Amino acid sequence: MNDVIKSSLKLQYHIELVADGLEDGVGCSLSTAERFKLLIERRERWRNIDWKDVQQVPLYSHCQAYELTHGVFAISRGFGSRHLSLTTLPTSSQPARQVETEDLGMSIRDFAMDPSQDVVAFVAFELHGTGWVLIAVAMVSTNHVFRSLHAYSITVHMRTLSDNKPHPKAACPRLETPVSGTLDAVNFIQMADDIVAVYFHALDPGFIIWNWRTGKQLVVCCAHVVRRQISHKLISCQNQTHSELPSG
Repeated sequence: MNDVIKSSLKLQYHIELVADGLEDGVGCSLSTAERFKLLIERRERWRNIDWKDVQQVPLYSHCQAYELTHGVFAISRGFGSRHLSLTTLPTSSQPARQVETEDLGMSIRDFAMDPSQDVVAFVAFELHGTGWVLIAVAMVSTNHVFRSLHAYSITVHMRTLSDNKPHPKAACPRLETPVSGTLDAVNFIQMADDIVAVYFHALDPGFIIWNWRTGKQLVVCCAHVVRRQISHKLISCQNQTHSELPSG
């Protein structure tokens, strides 16, 4: 068996691919010998942290949100930004490519993306009205702080990453849920396959999950359910989603 493997470069190549957890690419004009050489070179460079090339991607001093996935780095500058910068990271055969969008058509708070599906999900906060709420400062019973309480919607816009248009596979490109809270509310968004999840914390924490293709709301955890900071992650496996909530 050992002699058979040694005599077949193709067998050696596929064995080394499996060892690195990789699969053979399609549509490549390189020979098996050339691919094998590149595979071994890639392995050695990772082992020794020996980069073939180093290119700098500009960042912004006031960064609202950023993502790095599937070889694409995206960043939005400033609070409530309408801007998005996309950089396709360089490879051994192609240089970096950058696309700037100055006006997305909305002010975003966070975003998540999946370049393999040409999809990006933007979280936008849309104000509906204003009221007032009195909040007592803990430990100082004589001191009080007034904060503006707003009725607004958490709106998730499902767009194409390539040209910022409503995604054709989204039955409802605009996913919306009304909430109440302060303007300094925080939120985070994650994606996995056909699932998009938003965690937000206004006056109290909340957690919402949609199937972005059908537009169906799958999970809603509001203040009376979620009493502590939620730690959540999405695990993709044949369109199954697992959400972790704190115990107790």
